[in-house]
Amino acid sequence: MRVPRPDLRRWLTLERLSWAGAAALAVVAALTFGWWGPTATGLIAGTEPVAEEAADPHAGHDDAAPAGEPYETIRLSEQARGTLGLRTAEVTVSDFTRHIEVPAVVTEIPGRTSLRASAPMTGVLTDVFVTEGQAVEPGDPLFLLRLTHEDVVRAQTEYLTTLEALDVEDREIARLEAAGSGVVAGKVVLEREYERQKLAGLLKAQRQALLLHGITDAQIAEIRQSRNLVREVLIEVPRPHDPTEPGHEGQHDLPIRAAALRRPAFAAQEPAAQDGAPSAAAATPGRLTVAHLHVRPGEAVEAGAELVELHDLSRLYIEGRAFAADADAVTRAARQNRPVTAIPADGLLTPDGDMGGALDEGDDPDGDDDPAERHGAPIPDLRILHVSNDVNPDSRTLPFYVGLPNVVLREGGGFVTWKYKPGQRMRVRVPVGRYGDVIVLPARAVTESGAERFVFVENGSTFEQRPVRVRYADGERVVIADDGSVLPGESVAVTAAYQLRMALKNKAGGAPDPHAGHNH
Repeated sequence: MRVPRPDLRRWLTLERLSWAGAAALAVVAALTFGWWGPTATGLIAGTEPVAEEAADPHAGHDDAAPAGEPYETIRLSEQARGTLGLRTAEVTVSDFTRHIEVPAVVTEIPGRTSLRASAPMTGVLTDVFVTEGQAVEPGDPLFLLRLTHEDVVRAQTEYLTTLEALDVEDREIARLEAAGSGVVAGKVVLEREYERQKLAGLLKAQRQALLLHGITDAQIAEIRQSRNLVREVLIEVPRPHDPTEPGHEGQHDLPIRAAALRRPAFAAQEPAAQDGAPSAAAATPGRLTVAHLHVRPGEAVEAGAELVELHDLSRLYIEGRAFAADADAVTRAARQNRPVTAIPADGLLTPDGDMGGALDEGDDPDGDDDPAERHGAPIPDLRILHVSNDVNPDSRTLPFYVGLPNVVLREGGGFVTWKYKPGQRMRVRVPVGRYGDVIVLPARAVTESGAERFVFVENGSTFEQRPVRVRYADGERVVIADDGSVLPGESVAVTAAYQLRMALKNKAGGAPDPHAGHNH
């Protein structure tokens, strides 16, 4: 028997197919509601879709910035602080003077530092009592010179001959006066007195000639007493010749004294400070150093020959060299008598404020090391003595001069070591501006990220990274506005700020596991 086929066209009508499609869509929507339902609900409500929180409650945020704290923080152990060499300092509000720095060099004071001793007369050097580098004082012996100059020998001989003739005349007058007026005519005695007066005048002239030859008053007195000629002359350390010192005119002859009183002023000393600011203490002059010895024992020298060059290094000049952009600031500081600071170029301040050249432990057995006398320490409160009127044609710089009192570092064994030496390189800080009520920190206390500047404030074992506003910065100091970002009395890291910043960045977004390397 034949089974009849169903008529699909009869069953698959358009109406039935539409209902079947709608039922299938409803089943699929019901099965996938967990995926598309929250998104559709958010769109209908007008809000952004919110991603689900990760299974780890720490995912998506930084442990260094827990909820409720406005600043990111980082915790350091004592070992980490020691490894970084981290140091802290208390924040204070003060004024800050902005400076410019110009190159400079230590120089001699023309006409003051160098002192030369010459041979007073012709002779042979039999003894040399000093050597180069030795420290001497005015009056110390330098050389022993045996006289060979004929004029000096003849001048002494004539002086001695006149002395003897004057003695003979004195004895003759005494004999005539003893004989009485009745025996010897008064005319004879008067003639003898005239002759004695002539001999006394001649003796005075010869004495002046000996002084001009270089024979001292003491040696002339010795000739008169012993009646022996001077055969050797002791050449001593001369006293530093400063024509500006009070009473100097008394050392000259009478016709010169009036002219000496009209001498021009010389600014060898710093001018008085303004506004009560102290100026540098003057070094005590008189300690000389044998710089160059030009002769040897047994050498014959002529009168006027240079024997030795001595240096008085108790006071020197710092010759600054201002470029065109700095010339006005230097001139203004000199006119206002503002203090400047000199820094030895081979011992500059480190960025964290340490002084260069500090002694190692055990190097100061006496315990009297003075930080101000350490090599490389700044020299404050100096004054610009004068600014040159000529621009250097080669370097196109404007020279200016600062008075520098020197310091004795070591003395012993007949030698002295001065701290500052001619030719030593320096840098001079000249004030050009002033900031009031600001916070001044070392340069290494501030780090940056883009346009932001940060410091790290100590809070127990943690450090808070705080943004600050920088008003001025140079290679050593940073000036921060006192706007409440950092408060006076708080302690900030003055070193290793960059390392703290990098550690904070690595901790915030580095490793896949945010718990790696620390415990909660």
